[in-house]
Amino acid sequence: MLHELRVRRLAVIEDMTVAFGPGLNVLTGETGAGKSILVTAIGLALGWRATADMIRTGCRDAEVEALFDGERNARVRRVVQSAGRNRMEIDGGAVTLSALQQLGESLINLYGQHEAQGLMRAETHLDLLDAYAGLTAARGDLTSLFARWKELDARLAALHKKEAEREARAGYLRFVVDEIEGARVKTGEDEELAARRKVLANAEALHHLAREIGELLYEQEGSIAERAGVALRQVEAKLELDPRLAHAAESLRELVAIAEDANRWVRDYGESLEHDPSLLAEIDERLNLLRDLKKKYGGSLDAVLATADASARELSTLENLSREIAEAEAARERVRDDLLTAAKKLTAARKKAAAKMEKEVERELADLDMAGTRFVTPVEPLEEGGVLFDAVRLDAAGADRVEFLLSPNVGEHPRPLVRIASGGELSRVMLAIKRVLSRHFPVPTLVFDEVDAGVGGAQAERLGRKLQEVAAEHQVLCITHLPQIAALADRHYVVRKGVSEGRTHTTIDLLDEPGRIEELARMLGGEQITDAARAAARALRTGGRRPSRQPRQ
Repeated sequence: MLHELRVRRLAVIEDMTVAFGPGLNVLTGETGAGKSILVTAIGLALGWRATADMIRTGCRDAEVEALFDGERNARVRRVVQSAGRNRMEIDGGAVTLSALQQLGESLINLYGQHEAQGLMRAETHLDLLDAYAGLTAARGDLTSLFARWKELDARLAALHKKEAEREARAGYLRFVVDEIEGARVKTGEDEELAARRKVLANAEALHHLAREIGELLYEQEGSIAERAGVALRQVEAKLELDPRLAHAAESLRELVAIAEDANRWVRDYGESLEHDPSLLAEIDERLNLLRDLKKKYGGSLDAVLATADASARELSTLENLSREIAEAEAARERVRDDLLTAAKKLTAARKKAAAKMEKEVERELADLDMAGTRFVTPVEPLEEGGVLFDAVRLDAAGADRVEFLLSPNVGEHPRPLVRIASGGELSRVMLAIKRVLSRHFPVPTLVFDEVDAGVGGAQAERLGRKLQEVAAEHQVLCITHLPQIAALADRHYVVRKGVSEGRTHTTIDLLDEPGRIEELARMLGGEQITDAARAAARALRTGGRRPSRQPRQ
């Protein structure tokens, strides 16, 4: 059960700690005192969505800490930051929001007035029936199968579309592959051809250069080789005068040899140069072809070759498309069969559970001053939406639609709950359903936020007795405006709002017996508490005590 709740910097709450006990815990207070903030705090501990506007004005974060004891001891802490980030912990270790929500579902069931209004949406009725029948997992499996079928169906649609476009696409791909393969493209070929073209286009100038260099080095009178030879002979003639001239002689010999060698190279180079206009035209034609291919297929020869490879692979896939379609159709058919089988089992389980749920809810309604009320849970075929499989229509929840029917008066035909139920009846019907659900799937703590909406008089006392009955098996936290319910509580807390130092503050206090009388008298008589109101409050307390459970303070 929820043993302690501490709230810091949340809306009008600065710092508040409240300890709850077993049985029926009731919270009262004037409208706007901040009772709903406590429900929000509990919801945050359960993993409700958090927003920055929940944080108290002027603060950077809000914090909620909940201590649970019993079969599942746990300490839950959540910090909501103004920057939009959350920190969540269970027993001091960081957890994800989904982990927090999963734990919360096993510890607390929170029922508010908005949930009763949820009964006005027929789509929630199937959810409630599945929760009662314990079909959540089976429904989840069917939802997964339906999603898989939709995925395969979409894939088949895409394959069939591709099949319709196959011939045109295949023709284009064949053209691409043939064009590139026919060109016999090689990586780097364009760069090699460009360099060769540059030489061919300038062959005459290069040949003239080679001839001039050859003459300068060796061929003409007064060439470098000739002059170096004259100098060498002069140095050799004087070697006997100074042996150190041997170094100069050796260098001159090398110069003569280099000039002769360079002359041979430039002569061969000049002779190798081609001046062939027809070859230049061929290279230009080839470069134009490669340029066109690069422009069409990616900007480089590597991209051109990659395009050819990809096109060949896609062409192969298209040629195997019939086999791929057949395999996808077979897979979709298998999932369809599994889906129909799962839906059939789910329908049968829902119908069986619906008959039991009707009887249990009617018994609970009888205890809530709605004796003779008929509660009907028809499980009918889905009529619209989803996907039609032969004669069976299915959606992600199965093949069924459920809309609760109600006959509040004996002899009347059951009619849709959403059209005939009053606010008070909705609250009692939801309480009856929650009571039935909690008996089948118990959680330690039930929270009721203004479950008394639209209820008054004798009905209020009966509702209180029902909450008292629920509290014999669960810890119950109940926010109420009805003194008939508050008088039956094991613990009575009052929520007050005040202003201190220019700031609004909400506080919560556990009342002793005199305090309870005063609060009940306020609820009965308004701001001016009279002796008559106090006497009525004492009468409510005396009538509300149960021999088996003494009020605890």
